[in-house]
Amino acid sequence: MELNMEVIRRMPEIQAIAEYLRNISFKRRVFGGVDTEDVLDKLSDVSLQFEAIISVCMAQCKQHADRIFPLELQITQMEQESEYYRELAQWHEGNTTWLQAQNDQLRQQANALWVQLEQGRQAESYAPCY
Repeated sequence: MELNMEVIRRMPEIQAIAEYLRNISFKRRVFGGVDTEDVLDKLSDVSLQFEAIISVCMAQCKQHADRIFPLELQITQMEQESEYYRELAQWHEGNTTWLQAQNDQLRQQANALWVQLEQGRQAESYAPCY
């Protein structure tokens, strides 16, 4: 999943950190620079704020994953069932074709027997009686 930095920048939590950083001021040392302890403390504060945001995001990701995982399982099951029914339909189509061929063959045999029967009856009716 690609992160959209513009969306991230608009998050209220990130904006709060950005505002904090814009307004941050450090204790000055008497002889040049800023107090190292003060800088480290404020950087630690920023780090804790980011950690809190990350914790919330991780919890939200887990919630989404907990909702998505059962759906993915359902989709997988439905795909498997769909494949099963597709194979079943192909099997049914093949059997239907075979049964139609068998039916046609039996009809032809039955018709041939009817023809033989009719020929036999006609032969009997024309047979001379002694």
